[in-house]
Amino acid sequence: MVKTWFLLCSIFCYLGICAQDRILLEWEIQHPVDKNWTKLGVRGSVQEALMQQGRLPNPFQGTLEEDHRWIEDYTWNFKSRFFLTEAMFNAKEVELIFPCIDTYAKIFVNGKEVLDAQNYFRSYRVEVRSELTPGYNEIEAVFTPPVLFHKKTYENEAFHYPAPNDHGKIKAAPLTRKPQYQFGWDWAPRINTLGFPYPITVEVKENQCIQSCVVNTLSIGDTAAMEWIFVKDSNAKDHLIRSQVFGWEVKNDGKNLQKFRFSLENPKLWYPREFGSPAMYEDTLVTLDEQGRMVQKYPYTFGVRSVKLVQQADEWGTSFYFEINGKPVLMKGGNMIPPSIFGGTTTAREWESWVDLMVESNFNMVRIWGGGDYADEAFLNACDRAGVMVWHDAMFACAMYPGSSEFLTSVEEEFHQQLPRITKHPSVVYINGNNEVDLAWKNWGFQLQYLLSKSDQRVIESAYDTLFKSLLPNVLSQYSNLPYVHTSPLSNWGRTEYYNHGTQHYWGVWHGTDPMKDFEKKIGRFNAEFGFQSFPEFSTLKSFSDSSDWSLSSRVMKHHQKSYVGNGMMLRHAIGLFGKPRNFKEFVYFSQLTQAYAVASAIGGHLLDAPRCMGTLYWQVNDCWPAPTWSSVDFWGNWKALHYQVRNLYQNITVVQNNEHRCLTLVANNVDSVNTVVSWEVYRLDAAAPRLVSRQQKEIHLKNFESLKFFDGSDLKFAHAVKVKVGEARERTYLVGPFKSRNSLKASLKVISIDTLHKTGVLLFENQHFMADVWWYSMTPGVTFERNFEHCLPGKHEISFTFNEIPKQIKYYYR
Repeated sequence: MVKTWFLLCSIFCYLGICAQDRILLEWEIQHPVDKNWTKLGVRGSVQEALMQQGRLPNPFQGTLEEDHRWIEDYTWNFKSRFFLTEAMFNAKEVELIFPCIDTYAKIFVNGKEVLDAQNYFRSYRVEVRSELTPGYNEIEAVFTPPVLFHKKTYENEAFHYPAPNDHGKIKAAPLTRKPQYQFGWDWAPRINTLGFPYPITVEVKENQCIQSCVVNTLSIGDTAAMEWIFVKDSNAKDHLIRSQVFGWEVKNDGKNLQKFRFSLENPKLWYPREFGSPAMYEDTLVTLDEQGRMVQKYPYTFGVRSVKLVQQADEWGTSFYFEINGKPVLMKGGNMIPPSIFGGTTTAREWESWVDLMVESNFNMVRIWGGGDYADEAFLNACDRAGVMVWHDAMFACAMYPGSSEFLTSVEEEFHQQLPRITKHPSVVYINGNNEVDLAWKNWGFQLQYLLSKSDQRVIESAYDTLFKSLLPNVLSQYSNLPYVHTSPLSNWGRTEYYNHGTQHYWGVWHGTDPMKDFEKKIGRFNAEFGFQSFPEFSTLKSFSDSSDWSLSSRVMKHHQKSYVGNGMMLRHAIGLFGKPRNFKEFVYFSQLTQAYAVASAIGGHLLDAPRCMGTLYWQVNDCWPAPTWSSVDFWGNWKALHYQVRNLYQNITVVQNNEHRCLTLVANNVDSVNTVVSWEVYRLDAAAPRLVSRQQKEIHLKNFESLKFFDGSDLKFAHAVKVKVGEARERTYLVGPFKSRNSLKASLKVISIDTLHKTGVLLFENQHFMADVWWYSMTPGVTFERNFEHCLPGKHEISFTFNEIPKQIKYYYR
């Protein structure tokens, strides 16, 4: 009993100490019509609060996204009440800390306005000691939706800034510093959230000198010349800063930004995946006052690596590639969008799991796209550990942005907060100014569409130059020596010459009239976007629709398709490749095969084109809601056919299939050299049973970026299956030539083991005939197979899988 009492006392004392230093606020929201208050909790948006209370439907279901639109028509009041202890009240300074405010909000403490927030992408620390009293205090927040905030400005401005993805009548997106995709995109609903994505606290201000630390690599040899950049509190005293690990000391110069250089002996380098270990240094900076007393400990990590972006004239045009630690790297990966339409809902573990997926899929780079949000710390930390490089856009996309002093001042503070946070990570190797803003201005007809006079155009062009060619690079240079370019792409798709210079976003098939075969022909120097849509699998369709909605003409399916050409484009190319689908389910299946065919063709072309082409980042890895999109992994984490293809193609040594010329080529990338043995068996498929017609084996020596065509089926009149084995890797079967589906065949499938502890299982698939593109799937979401969408020669096939929940049943589809 005595021990229990002592433990309880200890807990209460501990909680009391914590409470004296930090208070976590809980919020309520007032409905603007009935004036009732709804509990929100410590974080969240208006939409999340109303959904929790059952007063707003799930916007992913059916067409219920439309039921969220009215929220933008009202201002919304938040309130919080907290108790301030005498000890905390007596502190010299007390701060109200907002990691993020979404977006236009006036903050009041006990009735007095203390903050007028206007930027989602920055944090706020407000000194409120003078506004507080001992005992209970109240904080109010009044949120104004962007369309209401900018209504008068929009109606009275001389011209409107082009914003083709803003689906509202008032085009507020380019005027508003918040995630642009929330205004609607061709893969996203329009849900403009309002609220606090992350918890808000009241805290006693700590005696901190260092707020952030960035370590840049200046040069690498036997020693590494490093530069420490300290971002400091402007009120910090002349303290001494000491490194616990490296032993150096530097006196605080009293400035907000201070730089210090130091050389590391025999440095351990941070390498990207495929090139070595991503070594990280750990250190703690200790700040000491004039008497030598410790006032702050600041733990941090950094990596030693050099980054060079090579843009120079060459035999093909103008190069665009990265050298990491002096070695040219072929970048392989994809574009990532925010994983949810609701900011702040993705957990640290979920961010880490995305990086795990990239590693499993043989990525070495991911692009953080500019119409979403800046990357989360948990995500960047995971990329550091995994050796996955990050191309990071600033958050501007597909619109023209103002150059007013108010806008630029807000954006400048955003840059000062985000750029040192991002660039301190060794995984981040490139900062890009915006997504398709320059391209849009020069090619999308904004000048006529928005009736812009020559004077209006000069204003917009001047704003662009100020923002992306002056302000952003100038702020970046204060913290980092990373390469920067003002926009992506640098070249448009279309004319042949365009593909010879810089970055490329190839949309000639989807948004143009190019044939499917052009994916493997029209290749830029660095392909930062290219893609094709597909429908998600059946369990995901079930999550937002009834089976009665499973038709391309249903209102639900039309509503979830946000692309202006989406369903028709998928159907047209699916018919061209695989024939007319007999029903909606077969269309879903064909759509995934078509997407995989398209994007794999492009990636294969890019791999074979190296070192002319040195980047292949497909659009897009993930989704923010369940819908037909360009993603390779759907909203619920199910891998589409494309993602299985990506994992195969992004290996160092892989087989590329050229569909037009019916050949198979072995290609090596990001290796010094490779010696291996390739064996293959060729089966003719025009009879009831496959017939082996040849068996061959060949020793192959390839240097980096070299390739060798080992099978040529250009003269084949019938379909053939080619079973290929490269070294010790698993066999993989390729289908070459014209194949006629046999939809009446049967096979047996059963799960032969389940491990509930490790959440793994094994299924046995047995077929007596050749079956093309076999798709194993479950109506239980989150089941991932070691291989899928495979061509199966007759025999027994064991396929392992992982799951979140034990799958009730596993089924298959084939053609």
